[in-house]
Amino acid sequence: MDETTLFLLQLAAGGFYFLNKAFLLSKLIVRDSKKRLQNILASVIYPFGLPFWIIIFNLEKDYIALSLEAGGIFSMILGIYTSIKGKSQKTKIFEKGCLVITILFILFGAIESINEYGGIKTLTQILEISIVTGFLVGTYYMAIQSKKVYFYFMFMNLSCATLMLIQGNPLLFWFQLASLVCMGMGYIITKKEINQSKEKTWLNT
Repeated sequence: MDETTLFLLQLAAGGFYFLNKAFLLSKLIVRDSKKRLQNILASVIYPFGLPFWIIIFNLEKDYIALSLEAGGIFSMILGIYTSIKGKSQKTKIFEKGCLVITILFILFGAIESINEYGGIKTLTQILEISIVTGFLVGTYYMAIQSKKVYFYFMFMNLSCATLMLIQGNPLLFWFQLASLVCMGMGYIITKKEINQSKEKTWLNT
């Protein structure tokens, strides 16, 4: 693949995913009346980067990370729906179903990776496992609305940034670091809001 095509692939993959993180961060900052719009924009923009990440992971033979992306399409579609219609008991059931599908995809990708490399033998495979771990644990903490979600998504971004740097994709490396910064800022803002809420509760007692 020529350098121009690879650059455009990296720009599209990293750009769309970074915009998702940027909109999610802005949702924490803007007034309540605009939060829903930011959430919708974040959910709608997210899937546009998916095919480009799948192409890049396939070129690099990162089958574990590829399977995570491929399995995540269902969660992305559900995310668009819930950002527009809101969450309900039914959507929570679908969320669990999407997570199960993603895990099945990851298992399939792990098998493909083991067949390709003759086991778990390379640093890139370890980084892929780190990406998946950050995603799955982060998803759990997101479900229970814990601020720990930011740490695991930051761990996922850092693992992916390292993988991209090792494999010679510098633009994606910087995009992942930018996403990591967004997650870090999100943690700081969320922690500040929680502390302020506790202070108000204490003052009212």
